[in-house]
Order: sequence, then structure tokens, then C-alpha cells
Amino acid sequence: MIRVVLGLILLSVHSLADASSRIVCGGPLAVDADDQFHACVVINAGIGLSQFSPNTADSSWSIDNDQDIGFRLSAEYYFSRYSFLEAGYVDLGSAEFTNSNTAISATETISYKTPAVFIGSSYSLPTLPVDILAKIGVASVSTSSSSDLLLAHEDASAQFAWGLGLRYFLSTQWALKADFEAFSEDSHLSSLSISYLFGGRTHTANRQNKSSQVIQAAAAPIVIAEADSMTEIPADTDADGVIDTQDRCVTAQHLRNRVNQYGCVKYTGTFVNSQFASGSYAASINTEELDRYLSILIDHPDTQLNIIGHTDNIGSEADNLALSQRRADTVKAYLVKLGINAEQLITQALGEGQPIASNTTATGREKNRRVELQVLSQDEQ
Repeated sequence: MIRVVLGLILLSVHSLADASSRIVCGGPLAVDADDQFHACVVINAGIGLSQFSPNTADSSWSIDNDQDIGFRLSAEYYFSRYSFLEAGYVDLGSAEFTNSNTAISATETISYKTPAVFIGSSYSLPTLPVDILAKIGVASVSTSSSSDLLLAHEDASAQFAWGLGLRYFLSTQWALKADFEAFSEDSHLSSLSISYLFGGRTHTANRQNKSSQVIQAAAAPIVIAEADSMTEIPADTDADGVIDTQDRCVTAQHLRNRVNQYGCVKYTGTFVNSQFASGSYAASINTEELDRYLSILIDHPDTQLNIIGHTDNIGSEADNLALSQRRADTVKAYLVKLGINAEQLITQALGEGQPIASNTTATGREKNRRVELQVLSQDEQ
């Protein structure tokens, strides 16, 4: 039996091919591009070391040698992507016993033979030619003694069994499999088997044979071209997605996709107020607030501002409408003086029609005497 197993191992090593191509029986690689599972059968034959630990506390016998050479044969059937059934037969060998009674000097043995069935799960590693296996099942542990004097553990009984395994592919269909199997509380086998796979799906890892790479590299001509000039990448100082040669606001740091085609920030809404005395168009302009936006207005040549004049309700409606226009013109003149293009500025008079506070109090009327600067969106221009 040992010669047969060793012969199979030597045969598989002799037929060693590129392990990047192998049959896959379990795991996500067991399905093809159409999500179709391919059933698979694996035959295993192996040899290993058996370990025995029988309970001899209630007898005059004690174990003298708790190890032996064991043999195993099994077949695995993969019926789904992650699951398989396995049926096998294991000859664990024999454990040797001696008796404390000096009248019984002979060494006796108990041999263990175990057919077993398992259900298990397998996973194929995507980048390595390795399968990981785990299984549970039932083993019919059959024991027989070399002498009628040795009555302990001479029976056949069903026992819970389990196992762990690791299969390493030597070629497309040949693999080595390491197993640890427990068939009862007192018998275990650590083994190395040779596996042969039928069916399944052939998987090719994303790697090439080194020798073929060397041959291809030697055969392919090597051409080194010297570039006439280095390609210069246009500068984008403020990292807004608009290159400096087209960016009109290159000195400002803006968020990408929040600028227009000129590299300037898009603004909307009202951002400045100017207060006036009652009946007057001489502005008391909050220059500190306004000056904070002058660089933005100058750097945005495509932006238009709507300058809106307002009044309180003191006086006639017609007089207030004219007064609100003069107030808007006053702020426009102030902005033009500071460098803003007059074509960007639109004036509008609303008189007393849109108060923001009550006109019944002096404080409310003061708030209503105002000019608002409103940035127009592209749709409003």
C-alpha cells in the first residue's frame, strides 16, 4: 500500500505542469462567466500517522504504543459552489497494549478500521493554487483485538467525525492534500494524499510562465526612442480645473467645479446694503463691507450686478420712486469710481414698495432707506 501511494505521488510530481492552470471545484471560482456551476469529483489516496488514546482506566491493560501508519482512500463529489460529499475508508493501523499482570507477558494489539461519510465545504483561493476544506460526518469505527484476553474497544460503533484539509495543486488535475481527521474520541489521522480531479472548471491564474517571458523578451526587439522635447503640462496654480492662461482669477483659491469658465467663483444673492438719510440720496455706504467684494467683482468680468434703490414711505409714491433711482445711481457711481466696469452694473428703482421693516418707527424707516447689490445668475442676465 505504501508503494502504491508513493508511486502516485511521484507520478504526479513527474507530470508537474504550470500550476497557474487548475481545475476548481469549490468557491467563487467554480462558476464560469455565465454563473454556471460545474460539478466535480476528486479521488484521494494517502498515507499518514495515526494517533490512539483509548480509555484503559478500568482495566489492567495500558497502551504501550499509541501511534501507527494509517492509509486512506476517499472520493469527494462537489454538488454546489461551496459544498461537497465525501465517502472514504481509513485503515488506521493498530495500537499496542501490555498488561500489568505479570502472567500475561505478551503484547496485544487493537486494530482500527473506519469507513466514514462527510459533508463539507471548500474554498479555492483566487491567487494561489490552494483549496481550503472543512467537513463533518459520521464514522463507523470498527476495532478488533489480537487476543480474546483484550476485550476493551473490540466493537463497531458510529462516531461523530470531523476534518480539516488543505489541497495544493501540482498541475491542472493533480494535487497534494494534507488532512487532519478525527474519527472518534480516541483515534485521529494526520495524512498526506495525492488527489486527482475530474470535471470541474479550469481556472487560469493571471500570471505567465517565467521561461516564456524570457523567450518573448529575447525575441522582441527593444526600441529606445529619444523624445524631441518634453511635453509641458499647463499650470493651474489655484487647482480649480482652469489653466492659468485662461484663468482670470488665478490668485484666488477656489473649489473645483465651483468656478465658471474663467476660473472665477460663481456668486448669487444680495451681499451689500447702503443706508441713506430721510429724503436724501447721499449714501452712507458701508465701505468696509463693500470693499471686501471689489476684487471679486473686478475679477469676474462676466458678472452683472443689479443695484436696487429703496425708500421709506415718507413723501409721495412718485417722489420716493425717483429718490430710489437716484440712490441706486449714487452707488453705481461709487462702484465705477472704484474700478468696476459700468457695463456690469444695472440700476433699478423700487421706491417704497419693498420695505424690510415697519415704517411706523424711525428704526424701521431707517432700514428701509437702502440700496441692495444683487449678483445676477446667468439665467437672469
